[in-house]
Amino acid sequence: MRARHLQPAERPQQRPARRPEQPLAASNPAEPAAWPATTSEPVAVTVHRLRSRACSLRIRAEATDGPLTVPYRRRASELMLEAWILEVRSGVPVSEIPSAA
Repeated sequence: MRARHLQPAERPQQRPARRPEQPLAASNPAEPAAWPATTSEPVAVTVHRLRSRACSLRIRAEATDGPLTVPYRRRASELMLEAWILEVRSGVPVSEIPSAA
């Protein structure tokens, strides 16, 4: 009898390949499958939280001198864009939405 560590390892069962027409689970909030938000939280509250987080990141970026400055600003821009997209998709007229830039 061979020692267990010398026996060939069993191959794990492979998952079937994903067909192109099968979408992946929506992990990115910008994907249509994730919209509208599945929470009971009103859009205005979500937008306010996104914008306030973006503001705090911009303030932190100004106070920081170092390698984190650029990522903080980039994430703040991403959050502002996400808030803008959320408002557009919820039906707020574009003329009433603050710029995401």
